[in-house]
Amino acid sequence: MPQNEKVRMDDKTTWNLKEDGINLLKMAGLFDVWEDENGDKLYSYTVITFESNEKFSPIHHRLPAILDTEADVTAWLDYKRVGANRALNMLKPSEAIEWYPVSSLVNNSRNKSSECNKQIEPGQSQPTTPKSKLMQSWLIVKKRKFDDIDDDPK
Repeated sequence: MPQNEKVRMDDKTTWNLKEDGINLLKMAGLFDVWEDENGDKLYSYTVITFESNEKFSPIHHRLPAILDTEADVTAWLDYKRVGANRALNMLKPSEAIEWYPVSSLVNNSRNKSSECNKQIEPGQSQPTTPKSKLMQSWLIVKKRKFDDIDDDPK
């Protein structure tokens, strides 16, 4: 599922969904809607996974079932034409998916730049983001002042 180099996540004008547009990661899954006696609905879904392959096992022991092509997506969703056994048999671990190390910029949801997607070498110095003063002040351990505590029970 590599993205085209022309697609920039921070520029929606590059997201056209033609051949050279954004490449979505489409995972096979199941869903259900359960309704209780009061008419309240509970929506649920699950993503189908496989045992991880050699390429991804250092990252995680499971790998989602990826639908590589639009034909795969259409077949997966067309339950009237494609039976359950045929649909399940078409699922296989994707070979098209790639991974590489990226900056820790991805750990902050406010970071939307293309820097988040750039490959880095392990151990390479990384750009940093400004830290929230509120969060930093909350995380700093302060010494407690015992002079202000009144030990005298009343």
